[in-house]
Amino acid sequence: MRRETLVCGLLLLVAAWCAFSGTTQAAMRIWAVDDGVRINPQTGKALEDNPIYPEGLRIKPGYREHNWIYSGDKKQVTLAGAKNEALAFQLQIESAAPLGNVNVVISDLKGPAPFPAADNVRLFREWYAEVKQPSSGGATAAGFDCLGPAWYPDALIPLRERVKSEFAMPFDLPDKTNAVPGQKVQAIWVDVYIPRDQQPGVYEGAIRVTARDGDKPVEELLSLRVEVFAFALPDEDHLGISLNDYGSISPRRMPKEKLWAFYQMCHHHRCVLDVLYNAPKASGTGDALELDWSEYDAAFAPLLDGSAFTAAHGYRGPGEGVPVKRFYLPLESSGGHAWPRPAEEMETEPYERAVKKALREFERHFLEKGWTRTSLMMFYNRYDESGRVKEISYFARLLREAGLKEPSRFLYRVDGGSPDVVRGVGLENVGIWCVNGNVRYTHPEEQREIIRHGGHIWIYSSNSAREPCIAAPYIDTEVLALRTWGWIPWKYRDSVTTLCEWGTFYHGEGKRWRDPSLAAALGGKQVLNGDALLIYPGEFLGIDGPVPCIRLKALRRASQDYEYMRLLAKKAGDPRTVDEVVSGVLFRAMHEALKPGQDYWQNRERDSRSHDPEQWDKARRSLAEHILKDDR
Repeated sequence: MRRETLVCGLLLLVAAWCAFSGTTQAAMRIWAVDDGVRINPQTGKALEDNPIYPEGLRIKPGYREHNWIYSGDKKQVTLAGAKNEALAFQLQIESAAPLGNVNVVISDLKGPAPFPAADNVRLFREWYAEVKQPSSGGATAAGFDCLGPAWYPDALIPLRERVKSEFAMPFDLPDKTNAVPGQKVQAIWVDVYIPRDQQPGVYEGAIRVTARDGDKPVEELLSLRVEVFAFALPDEDHLGISLNDYGSISPRRMPKEKLWAFYQMCHHHRCVLDVLYNAPKASGTGDALELDWSEYDAAFAPLLDGSAFTAAHGYRGPGEGVPVKRFYLPLESSGGHAWPRPAEEMETEPYERAVKKALREFERHFLEKGWTRTSLMMFYNRYDESGRVKEISYFARLLREAGLKEPSRFLYRVDGGSPDVVRGVGLENVGIWCVNGNVRYTHPEEQREIIRHGGHIWIYSSNSAREPCIAAPYIDTEVLALRTWGWIPWKYRDSVTTLCEWGTFYHGEGKRWRDPSLAAALGGKQVLNGDALLIYPGEFLGIDGPVPCIRLKALRRASQDYEYMRLLAKKAGDPRTVDEVVSGVLFRAMHEALKPGQDYWQNRERDSRSHDPEQWDKARRSLAEHILKDDR
């Protein structure tokens, strides 16, 4: 009894002291992780901290107190990167008690030269989507490592832009708009862009988080330390991850300024937005075909001359002034998009002359405009993923016979699983083979031959993705999966050029902010969380433009990693040092991920790569150290 009385007395003294000093007992805890994990808003545990992965290959315990970028003892976040690189971390604001008016401010960074936060630091509030049912292909497994039902952060609400008040900062925890039951953690995504001309060295600033616990103010401070390496990533995007879109991002559907914003977002994340069906107006047939370029040029000229990616159009970041890497030609034979003539005219002389004339007109117009840094893709989506060798070979022949001055700028794209298709076209004539199904693992000989002739091999990753050969892009897989999209093309560069996400902006009329499981294409019983959605529609937030997501940021990380590899291989004179670093985290993929005698559709062990984001961060820093080695 005396002990209970003593404890009660001590508690009363602590309460009195808190009241006297103006402090509060509510513990607003601030900590950080990098861009390689996602934190459960209900538990504070990393979703990737999952027993499906081998213990030695997954995130290490104690990451809330200390991890590869955060020291709880020092209350410090530490980043390091090259000039012209975007770094990212996630600030976790945690409280068991409700908080109001939560606000985050990051100061300018002080160091060898000015580093203003307003120009180079961007904050996003993470939006949580509930995965109720694991991604699956209906009767068959989706073929990748699903982390299970939970609330996943994905869409990133930009806090610099004017959004509806319920999405703005300051905000409350729990967030009533997002409505996560039992929410205790709210994450803020932080992008730090290092300008291409930034002086190397160490820069330091402060992260200040303020809130109110009832009528009492609370505050936490962290320091931010950024080391800038003495080299820069190039403006040119060498990997060129393809973000495909079936005509939804078009001047027919939106003002040109909004269209440019979509391309700017992909450009900023070192990906290529490849949009089908955008065409100049065509009239006549045969050699009398005429193209009206006025509307086409008004919409697309800034993308093709690079001016859309300059300060004049509000752009700042990698690839300033660099035109888009690729652009679809509008040639098509499907009913709603047939161009330049209806499909029923196929295999007639006027039709063939019209197609060839259209190709020559594209070449002439682009040469006259000086748009010579962009490759042009000829692709007939009507024959996508089919074995229709006759039709696909037919259009490849028309391209060869068009009489172009610079035919190497025109890439004939073939999709589909059967190698009979590319053999029918002629391996030397294939500009791009976008491979899907088990062909990606079992026919590397055709892939190598296409690359030898100057062609490219793209790997589809969507509902047919199979881990660990190819990583999937869904919300409920580990975020590191998409980082491998930059490492697999390096490791298997003799048979892989880049990867392709088949859909970018299937937004389900905005419903996917709340329901990530909406089937994008095949319907039925499929559940593919986040499928074909790497850019969210901003109307939900009150923004007339695109909104990024964490998975798009992971692709940016993949592309930047790939540039590290290219820089080191070029400097070293051979790729062996790069290969050693890559193999330290990506042990096997593609066909090598299959065990002897194992079929491509069978389940496989999860030991083909590291699932620990710290090991991937160390691998990137190891590449940087090798690049810097001879310069010190």
